[in-house]
Amino acid sequence: MMVTDHDIDSIRPVCASLSTCVAGQVDYVLMVGLHLPGCRPAECDALLCLGDRGEGYPTRLFFAQEITPPKPYNLNWNARGVHILGRSWYAYSWKVPAGLSVQETLQQHLRPLQ
Repeated sequence: MMVTDHDIDSIRPVCASLSTCVAGQVDYVLMVGLHLPGCRPAECDALLCLGDRGEGYPTRLFFAQEITPPKPYNLNWNARGVHILGRSWYAYSWKVPAGLSVQETLQQHLRPLQ
């Protein structure tokens, strides 16, 4: 999936800044200071992966640290310390189908944190 300016503009309001890149033929959106209302922490860097990295997930949302949602929800943090783009990332097991817009993909990945 190629990330367009429209895609970027659609998610710009939910983070302090963002950038895109491609690594291993997979598109990524780096979101600095992603707003996570009610969560601990309330802001965290996140990396939206818009392709299958060979882990069985069509898309994935990685965080700079594990997040605690506002409501008790047993998240399965099955990816810890995954090294991508020179940083370590964490992700919980949550499948979001491919083919959605970038904004819809992000919204679906954030559902367990609401």
